Amino acid sequence: MFDRFKTKLKIITNIVLLVLSLSCYVLFLWGVPYLSRITDEMRQAFVQSEAGQERIQKVRDVLTNEAEVVTQVRGYVLNSERVVGFIEEMENLGRQAGVEESTKAVSATAYAGVDADKWEALSIAVSTTGSWADTYQFLSLLEHMPYRLEIQRATMGLDEDEKGRAVWKGDFTFSVLKMK
Repeated sequence: MFDRFKTKLKIITNIVLLVLSLSCYVLFLWGVPYLSRITDEMRQAFVQSEAGQERIQKVRDVLTNEAEVVTQVRGYVLNSERVVGFIEEMENLGRQAGVEESTKAVSATAYAGVDADKWEALSIAVSTTGSWADTYQFLSLLEHMPYRLEIQRATMGLDEDEKGRAVWKGDFTFSVLKMK
């Protein structure tokens, strides 16, 4: 009636198929979250690298489109070639303001808050003689120069000139950001 060989074969085949099915099911339950996590990590890395490239391209576009702004920024800082011209311009401002201006000292010092390997301060000591209004005008003109200029020390006092007239004498020390 029953063929023992066929029955055993059917049972063994069913057991093998059941084990394979359970193995695939367990592999599926374990593998999908693992592969999903790896896929998410790779997608995030791609998005970050793509965003980085986009940022670099945006900066390049801004620099290309804003050539005038870049030129203005370069004019904001002195370089070695423009030091003499800067001092002459400062002396012209003194004449324009109506004060007798003389440059007492020029030296290079450290400028606070910037990379000392690339930047330094051009420290300039100036003395002036003139009226209060002219001296104030000179300081105002200095302030409006298109450079990063900081007044380090300022002293003013009333004195008399050779003719006995009252004049204001000023001693000013300021620093200008300069590229090395």
